Amino acid sequence: RRRPFPLLPLLGKPLVDYQLELASSLGATRVAVLCDSRPEMVRAFVHTGQAWGLEVDVVALPRDLELAAQLERLPAA
Repeated sequence: RRRPFPLLPLLGKPLVDYQLELASSLGATRVAVLCDSRPEMVRAFVHTGQAWGLEVDVVALPRDLELAAQLERLPAA
């Protein structure tokens, strides 16, 4: 695993790119991207989120927690 899951390419673009485009098109202004490995790479890709008109937070989550426990650890938005 050299790349984190959000940066895996699909049809020439990283998966997270599609997700951020969709969030922006639906009127979202702030998005949290959950990442369990190499969050620094994802942060570098999304930077501030201005390319999508969003405020983007990349949240590093430990792999050993189940999804419900991970979501409980997110800051309230």
